[in-house]
Amino acid sequence: MKSGDITYQIIRVTNTLTSSVLNSNEITVLNNGLGEVLEIPYLQPALEMVAMLNENSNEGIKYKLRGVKAKV
Repeated sequence: MKSGDITYQIIRVTNTLTSSVLNSNEITVLNNGLGEVLEIPYLQPALEMVAMLNENSNEGIKYKLRGVKAKV
């Protein structure tokens, strides 16, 4: 990867309900099996994973993609 490239992280956004009132979103960054933040170097596989996670998620949980500058 060249300096300045973008990698992709998947975040889980959960809407929480307290006393029937929607609270602010809770955001969690997915990690790999080693406890490190999961970073996917290519857009297409990242989009496919987000689509799969959204198809299989519970109500109130959505997965989104965000681009971050790759570490040099």
